[in-house]
Amino acid sequence: MMEMRTPEELWQLYLELSHEMLKFIKEDDIDRFLDLEEQRAKVFEQMEECSIEAFKVTQEGRALVEELKPIEMQIIYNTKVWLNKSRMQHETVRDYEVRGFDPSGHLVNREM
Repeated sequence: MMEMRTPEELWQLYLELSHEMLKFIKEDDIDRFLDLEEQRAKVFEQMEECSIEAFKVTQEGRALVEELKPIEMQIIYNTKVWLNKSRMQHETVRDYEVRGFDPSGHLVNREM
């Protein structure tokens, strides 16, 4: 059974997980990034169950939200970069599969 945490503790945990997610997406460690994202989603569910809005309007809450905003933006940006890079790699692999590729470095002429 999960221990009950205060809204402040949940917000702090959410921020810490966000920092870690950013670190791992920058390192291209997608497995760890996704594990942390899953953990963060569970924390957010807990945040919704308790009064997160009440904490957000406190001075400490506003400061935490302001600290979180640039981290969230960096996570979004780095995730898009990773996704675009993955798509380009996938397209490159697919192009070789479609055209046929000779290990000697020449395209295979299928009509010969």
